[in-house]
Amino acid sequence: MSELIRKSIKRFYDFWFQKESTLTLGFFRIVFGLFIFVVLLVSYFDWEEFYGVQGMITLDRFIDARGGWFLASFKSLFALSDSPQFVWVIYGATLLTTIAFILGIGTRITTIILYILWFSICNRNTAIIDGKDLIIRMLLFYSCFAPLGNSLSVDNFLRRKWGKKHQSLTKYYPQKKSVWSWRLLQLSIALIYPLSALDKLRSDIAWREGNIMYYISLYDEWFRFSDVDFLHSHIMSMAMTYGTLILELSFFIFIWFKRTKYPMLILMSLLHISIAILMNAFVLQISAVMLVSYTLFLEPETVRKFLSYFQRNYRFSIGEWGIEKQELSNK
Repeated sequence: MSELIRKSIKRFYDFWFQKESTLTLGFFRIVFGLFIFVVLLVSYFDWEEFYGVQGMITLDRFIDARGGWFLASFKSLFALSDSPQFVWVIYGATLLTTIAFILGIGTRITTIILYILWFSICNRNTAIIDGKDLIIRMLLFYSCFAPLGNSLSVDNFLRRKWGKKHQSLTKYYPQKKSVWSWRLLQLSIALIYPLSALDKLRSDIAWREGNIMYYISLYDEWFRFSDVDFLHSHIMSMAMTYGTLILELSFFIFIWFKRTKYPMLILMSLLHISIAILMNAFVLQISAVMLVSYTLFLEPETVRKFLSYFQRNYRFSIGEWGIEKQELSNK
């Protein structure tokens, strides 16, 4: 019994605190940053309407609803100025910070600043905020604690160059880090699915009876192919409804085992791609951010193999920007 307890404690400790390559986190930072950059570019045309002084929710109305200027400024940086140009200052600052985040320049500080800016954007106009924005905000929050700049970053490139001249100081920047912050990022995504599935079963009888996809398929504002008859069948609705629930409930279990991790990621990716094809653009954005988040579950060795293609074909040096092969965990 004592041996079982000892092994359980060791497994728990290893799960949270063992040291691991940060190559996956560096890869996630780049993919995640590029996604945020695209979201910002798409938002450009509606920025004034969504967040302007005289936009959908005027600045005065926002400040009044938050109890005055002082309290409102803690909720959103937009409250700091009533200048029409200030909303574009925030847009430019967010865009530049995102670029620095992608490149890994001053990564820790950059991540914190980007989180504050995104937090301000989400709070300024809650009427247009969707699940995609909330997931981005959540991932940015946990990213503030993660060593995202330890691999595939300008920070790491300069650190390695600097370390060659100051060998005694390189011990302060180990290439392997404790995985606790990585686990927080993974858990924040993994928990979305079972909690979502349980809420669907609890709150909507159509999910419990397997009819939800039938009703959605009739609504052309949500469904792209509402005129395709076979998609309205009861069997098709049951298969899609219960298939979605089974995948969501099982994701949290099977994503942690190496033998089932990649099959689970493939199945969930196919699910989100199917949603993106069948549903409208609103749901597409949520599917896209979930696909981006799956990079958090890739093993460092998998990322290294993927990047080795660029190393061979474009002379991209993983050794300078990331982590050498022998430094990766063999577990």
